[in-house]
Amino acid sequence: MSPCTPLAALQQSYTAPYKDVTLSQFITQISTLMDDPTQVYWTVDEIQAVTYEALLYWGALTGYWRTRATFNACQFSPQFQGSAWAPPYVDLSQQLPLIRARSYTLGNLVKEIQASLLEAPNGVSGIGMSGQITIAAIISAIQEARNLFVLDAHLPLSYHWPIANTSQSGIITLPDPSMYLHRLAWQDAGGQWTPLWGQDTWALDHALPDWTNTPGTPKSYSESELAPLGVQLSPPPLGAGTLEAFTVDSLSLVVADATTLGLPNEWVHAVKYKALAILLSSASQLNDPTRAQYSQKRYEQYVEFAHSAISILRVLVNNTPMPLDSLSNYDASNPYWMNTYGPPEVAVCMYDWVALVPAQLDQLCGMAVDVTPSAPLPTLAQYMPVGMEDLPNIEKYVRHTLTFKCGGKEFTNTVSEYDSYMRAVDGRKRINKAEIHYLEPLFGAGMRDEQMRRDQAEEKQSA
Repeated sequence: MSPCTPLAALQQSYTAPYKDVTLSQFITQISTLMDDPTQVYWTVDEIQAVTYEALLYWGALTGYWRTRATFNACQFSPQFQGSAWAPPYVDLSQQLPLIRARSYTLGNLVKEIQASLLEAPNGVSGIGMSGQITIAAIISAIQEARNLFVLDAHLPLSYHWPIANTSQSGIITLPDPSMYLHRLAWQDAGGQWTPLWGQDTWALDHALPDWTNTPGTPKSYSESELAPLGVQLSPPPLGAGTLEAFTVDSLSLVVADATTLGLPNEWVHAVKYKALAILLSSASQLNDPTRAQYSQKRYEQYVEFAHSAISILRVLVNNTPMPLDSLSNYDASNPYWMNTYGPPEVAVCMYDWVALVPAQLDQLCGMAVDVTPSAPLPTLAQYMPVGMEDLPNIEKYVRHTLTFKCGGKEFTNTVSEYDSYMRAVDGRKRINKAEIHYLEPLFGAGMRDEQMRRDQAEEKQSA
């Protein structure tokens, strides 16, 4: 059975137009180039998994694949749901699960790491492993790496609503898995929304020393003086209300092959490389400083690219293009947009999330979203989803990555092939920039949203 069998659903989500080389033919070609034509040292499953990794990384870095999906926007507007309020946000990973896929599993990643460490790739059972490392150590490294990546990259975002305020002091507790608070908004008893801005208590105390005794509509929040998950609203709310939050959440992995990692497929291999860095730098038989350092650098590259990643290219409502903006920008320029009512005018976006403005629509709307899908991953009989001009770059990545388990010079001598792949990525991005003029401002919006993070602002000030 293929190590990536759970991705079969994704393989049906997008049909590439190329009909040059099937995945089976590509794997045979790789085996020949690796001087392993009978696929003894590198199995079909192993080459297939690394090919998927190469395609996913290619798509994440270049936006190579683009597709359009449609759905009914009114299901996210309150008056069409018969409620006083309903979240206006569309989670594309839920609305378009085959296109913005998060289907990689713990079993997928465990098998890839086992193969990279010359262990039997049998998943979380650990059957057939040599004893140089335990399956528990691999799973622990994946758990640590997964939560570290989402904290470093600040994706994916999770939405929490309603969060009740039951304290007159304005201290609320975020949901348990929250690791980082990206956005917080307050809804008063009358249903009016106000976005809250992050501050620290030092700034609050010096701006308005008596703020703790002057309740009103909260305008900001602070996490600086409280225990983890605690948030202080300022000023303390005058009456009852609720909050909504976008957070980055941790995940406690259930040890089973079918457990999903809760990450967009294109970023899941960041976890693989961070886990390898942890394992190869441990005080064990596996200790290999060269490959540990390489894995750490690869992880850092993933994080750097994820900071400017976008998944939404264009939004149309009733076939009319909508202006796009980041949510943080729109909160700053139109802080009460969540209270507005009328025809759709703007689409505000975060990674895999979109909302229409006004938040409460006055008409039935069909929405179309142009997105960068997770790479289409072919079955063995299907064609590779890249043209002949780019196929050699995928080939170089695969050959290089397969030698990881060899270590030593056999591995380091192929680093130039990875460098060639990355140069091809840069070239493809320049082609896209010339052909698709809206990509540059869109990527800029992603960076602006990233720069709104309070930890980024603090780093700029200290620099």
